Amino acid sequence: MICDKCGAVIKEGSLFCASCGASLPQSASLHMETQVPKESEQTETEDLTEAIKELGRSEAPLESAEDRFVKTDSCEEKEKEKVVKAGRQEVAVSPVAAEHITGKQDVSAPEKQPGARWKRLFLIFGLVLVILGCAAGGFFIYRYIKDASKREAARITVSGDQMLDYSKTEAENIRDQINAALNALLSGAIKSSDEFKSYSESIQKKIDELLQDLDRGKEIYGQVLRLKDLKHYKSYARARINQIEWSSKTIQTAKKLMVRITEILAAAEAKVRLNRKLIEDEIAGFIAQMAASSKKAQAFKKEAEKIKKTKKI
Repeated sequence: MICDKCGAVIKEGSLFCASCGASLPQSASLHMETQVPKESEQTETEDLTEAIKELGRSEAPLESAEDRFVKTDSCEEKEKEKVVKAGRQEVAVSPVAAEHITGKQDVSAPEKQPGARWKRLFLIFGLVLVILGCAAGGFFIYRYIKDASKREAARITVSGDQMLDYSKTEAENIRDQINAALNALLSGAIKSSDEFKSYSESIQKKIDELLQDLDRGKEIYGQVLRLKDLKHYKSYARARINQIEWSSKTIQTAKKLMVRITEILAAAEAKVRLNRKLIEDEIAGFIAQMAASSKKAQAFKKEAEKIKKTKKI
């Protein structure tokens, strides 16, 4: 069986179309069987018909409500856009208000926090303080190391000067002993080579000890040259080392003089004749050498004393 309105297939014996809800004409057999329907069946039929009609009426309002809802949303969006445009042109809406109205975050102009600038300033100030602190610490460390080297150089210099003062005293004693021995020889107080030899050996022993002391003094001043910087102390140490070297040459010359006089006396005894002129010439030659080396030593001594006085070493 087919519906006349929508063309849908309907089961046999149905009173209404299941697709469109239209009432169907009853067949002849149905009219034959039930010419007068019962009262209850007519009531049910009427209720079902009314329900279907109500259902058909409610479909149109639902569609119109949905359309109205869509239209309302679009109108609200347009109103928001108008408000935002008007606010930007006239009132200059803040980024927070625009975000609240449009529902979108403005990423083009991020909000600046009031304390961000002070934080940056404090950070820069802290970095500057750290850099200045490091520079000051490095300067004080450098000064401490330099002062420590200066104190060490001063200590070494004092020790070397004390050694030189002691050596100077010993050199003067040796000089006096040599002069006494030579005067005794020339005056005839010493009559044999063995007697002069005993004097000579005693003096040579003291000369060797003095040379050892001078070498130690040279090593002491050499320690100053191994220190860093300290230009004035190094100049003073070099002058003292040169003084010691020339003083050592003078003392070595005096030792050679005593050895030579002893040899002359031994040769004279072998010939049973003492050549005083030869002794005097030898003495004069050695004294000239001693004077030259002593003059050099005195020059370096004066240089060292000048440095010590002007540079306050």
